[in-house]
Amino acid sequence: MKNIILILIMTILVGGCGKPSATEPASHDEAIVTRGPLSVWTPCDGTLEARRVETILSQFQGRATLIELITEGSHVQRGDLLARLDASQLETDLVKLKSEYARTEAELDALQNATIPLERQDFEVQLNDLNYQYDTEKQILVDTRELVERKLVSRREIAQQELKLASLEAKASQIEQHRKLAETHLHPAKLTQARAAVDAARQQLLLAQQQFSNCVVTAPSDGLAVYLPLHVGNEFRALRVGDTLYPNQPFLCIPDMSEFIIPCFIPESDLSRVRIGQSALVTPLAYPDLHLTATVESVGIMAQTQPGYPVWQKYFRVVIRIDQLDGRLRPGMSLHVEVCSYTQPAAILIPRSAVQWDQGKGSCRVRTLRGFEHRPLKLGWSDTRFHEVLEGVVVGDKLIQP
Repeated sequence: MKNIILILIMTILVGGCGKPSATEPASHDEAIVTRGPLSVWTPCDGTLEARRVETILSQFQGRATLIELITEGSHVQRGDLLARLDASQLETDLVKLKSEYARTEAELDALQNATIPLERQDFEVQLNDLNYQYDTEKQILVDTRELVERKLVSRREIAQQELKLASLEAKASQIEQHRKLAETHLHPAKLTQARAAVDAARQQLLLAQQQFSNCVVTAPSDGLAVYLPLHVGNEFRALRVGDTLYPNQPFLCIPDMSEFIIPCFIPESDLSRVRIGQSALVTPLAYPDLHLTATVESVGIMAQTQPGYPVWQKYFRVVIRIDQLDGRLRPGMSLHVEVCSYTQPAAILIPRSAVQWDQGKGSCRVRTLRGFEHRPLKLGWSDTRFHEVLEGVVVGDKLIQP
């Protein structure tokens, strides 16, 4: 009997010493402060793009008919045939232009090496002949004067001989003037005209040859052949063999499949959570089980609005580089991206449900020997399940969840 009375007294004493500081509802669950890894991810959506995309244009100056076209989706290497245009008329034109170019070159060669040298030689021959005649007639004049002094001929003979000499001098002067004018003006003009004709013929031939080469379209880089839709008559579709191409009309593109980027937009409120160099996880919507690693490459410096959203909502453009390639990736795919904004391998963790908020400040109720007590918390990062605790509780504390 005494033992029973002592047990009752001890129970009353212990109950009085352990009275809680506040009434604790019996239905509340408990949580324990733990230590573990914490990773915080910032989500965004984007579209897959190849970093380098070569757009193929028609370089043919004029309309051209497509007679050969690579199959869409084919993997190509630099120099591979992409398309061929009809060049039948150009082949005929090239024959004529080559003939014209050869003719002008022959005319220039004949002018330089035959016509002009022969004209120079002709002037020299004429002048030499006139000089010889002049010397002969001059000697005859001297002899005639001696004969006049000896009164063997009349003075009229002297006058006639002097007239011949004057005529020869005038003719020689005229030929010399013609020679100088030919050397100064006529010959250079003929050479310039002939060279211009050669240059024009050469230029026309080069243009035709360039046009001919433009009829064969080759890949400027490695990648994947992708058709571009364009207006063909009353249709908007991809090009087909037999269609007509116009100058500078794009009809193919070649994305480089060795390097992909994801341009996406994050809300202004998440800008502080995304930095260059952060790792990211990429999941294509077409392959939800495929997860690829990526890296934040650039963050935009100017806020901008997005179509379909209010103008007061601002976004920043972020470019993410995919580090891990997969053969199933295709440009234009929709992707879900999660940027690893924060990671802590050994964080003190408290369940989000155990945190109470009052005017933006967090606190929790910690079970003690005397019941429970309110403790203010200094919180760090958080994910969907846990908050990181910087100050306020320690590992092993038992929390009363509201």
